[in-house]
Amino acid sequence: MASGYDLMWIVEDFEKNLARELDFLLEAEAASKTADQLSHLAPRVHVPRVLTEHSSTRVLTMELCEGLLKANNPEALRGAGLDVLECAELICNTFAEMIF
Repeated sequence: MASGYDLMWIVEDFEKNLARELDFLLEAEAASKTADQLSHLAPRVHVPRVLTEHSSTRVLTMELCEGLLKANNPEALRGAGLDVLECAELICNTFAEMIF
């Protein structure tokens, strides 16, 4: 114990959830649900499709999306005719929708 604090709950929680966090079939299911929940934002928001035939509990395979711009590259966004602030707002709103 560190200075009188009982931190074993962290170890126990980590142990309990580690297997779930490392099960990529559960991640694949979550990604598919996320894609469904965000489908109303298409084509502005795209969640790569899970390739279930090439995925397992230890491997998650998703479609390759080529030609995308990085959200952290404002010059590229502007070069593609996009408004950086609108992109930032879309990203924030999308993450907020995923969380809440």
